[in-house]
Amino acid sequence: DHWALARLYQNRRERFGEDNYQTGHSPKRSHPVIQHGKRYYLYLDYILKGLNLIRRIIMSESILRVDMNRLTIKREKAKPDYLLLGGRSLTSTIINDEVPPLCHPLGKNNKLIFATGLLTGTRAPSSGRISIGAKSPLTGGIKEANAGGITSRKLARLGIKAIVVEGKPESAETYILVISKQDIRLEKKPGLKGLGTNKLSQEIYNCYGDTVGLICIGPAGEMRMCASGISNNDTNKIPSRYAARGGLGAVMGSKGLKAIVIDDTGSKGVPVKDID
Repeated sequence: DHWALARLYQNRRERFGEDNYQTGHSPKRSHPVIQHGKRYYLYLDYILKGLNLIRRIIMSESILRVDMNRLTIKREKAKPDYLLLGGRSLTSTIINDEVPPLCHPLGKNNKLIFATGLLTGTRAPSSGRISIGAKSPLTGGIKEANAGGITSRKLARLGIKAIVVEGKPESAETYILVISKQDIRLEKKPGLKGLGTNKLSQEIYNCYGDTVGLICIGPAGEMRMCASGISNNDTNKIPSRYAARGGLGAVMGSKGLKAIVIDDTGSKGVPVKDID
């Protein structure tokens, strides 16, 4: 429990004083600590600083709930239990909490979750990946697949911790989810049905600009093929970064959701106290 370790660190600082807590020498009496103990408390120092950074980042984040049955979108604050979760831990926890274990993976009760990492949007190395999770049509269990690209960073810059896609449309319509600073909406796009990801990306860029992030599926996902993946565009505007495992493209297709368009124009970005 890193919070418990951080509290130990604070207690030690209070006991030995600001100038002596690392060496373990009390100003009143000698209390030497062996060398590995000194490193241990320095480690706690790093943990505390890291957790404080994470808390500053995550407190403003929210979760989007997209109901494909009612065609509604709700933005809510992340539960306290979810605040220190990100990526795979967050997608898998939401599935465990909310998806009935015996539901059909391509039915209305399964949920598809897109989650950023705790440090996504900062300069932290390898922090720009996106995690996508659902009950897998291939394995029947909780599945997570992750991908690179630009979509996760754009979600984080908009203050979005996760997107939860639930329900299932009654009709066979094709929808896209458009997310921007101004609004979040579902749009009916029958003209995009059946398009491959390359052709689809060009259509999206022509309509929404070529700087948007794009999460999408191709014909295999629409036909709910159990080996289909979900693509994310990269810095070269190519839908080349795939969350390929577990058949999650089929789950997205079962929701009638062809694409998610993310426009972070005008966003303030992720707050970082010391960018260096």
